[in-house]
Amino acid sequence: MSEKFEIETDSLTELERKFHQVLMVNELFAGKGAYELQHAKLGQSGYSFGPIQWDLSQRTEARRNFKRILLTVGSFSKNELGEIMSKVKRSGAKLNKEQIKKINEALSSPRGKQIIEELYLKELKKNINRIEEVIEEVAKAEYRDFLDSTVAKLFLLDYHNQFDISSGGEMEKFLAGEEVTIGKGRRVQVEESLGLGDLLNFYFNTYYGQKQPQDLIRRFNNVLAQVEVENLKLAEDDFKQIARVLSDQRELIFAAGTERALASLMRRATRWA
Repeated sequence: MSEKFEIETDSLTELERKFHQVLMVNELFAGKGAYELQHAKLGQSGYSFGPIQWDLSQRTEARRNFKRILLTVGSFSKNELGEIMSKVKRSGAKLNKEQIKKINEALSSPRGKQIIEELYLKELKKNINRIEEVIEEVAKAEYRDFLDSTVAKLFLLDYHNQFDISSGGEMEKFLAGEEVTIGKGRRVQVEESLGLGDLLNFYFNTYYGQKQPQDLIRRFNNVLAQVEVENLKLAEDDFKQIARVLSDQRELIFAAGTERALASLMRRATRWA
């Protein structure tokens, strides 16, 4: 495992710092793994790199930046580079050990790390701007007070980083108050006033949420760790919905540790159930 990814955070906003901390545990291994190629074992992703784990099979911009690093600091022949780029574009293709070794050397080189860190800081701001855009221009007006909360923004930032909140996509429609069909044909809609329970209802009814709920539990727990769960100001109806949505995941939640943030939220919610 490569060295820990660390950046100067003094110039970041509070939301940027919290999102950064979420990414360090949701995408990396306690901050390690940014400067080497990773291969997803869950979902449909393939190879990825960087602190945000830019998906090379799904994102054209990620491949462009990856190629830039290899061209800048790597020693790859034209044919070798072409073969690597062809493989990382396909989620099922595998690179050989020598190719991975040379790629990791390029990513972990001083110039490679500098490029990755520059891209990361731009991506932090870009993602936050995207969420602000969704809240201000897409979401139903009466939902915006809740969506302006730190916990809601961090949830949407992590969701966007993992799944992408596409323009006109299901999450946008959901936040606009529409009923949407997701996952294995599940219909979901905000019940009354948007709350955390509604976001979790959408989250666990996605196709990935139905197949890999333990990974979403892990990710959301790390989001909650950035806020004070005991001081979260949520409506009684929101707590009740949280209890309903999480009831099927109770065993997984407490198996992960009763002292963790999500277990604490579950205990608070069940008092209202």
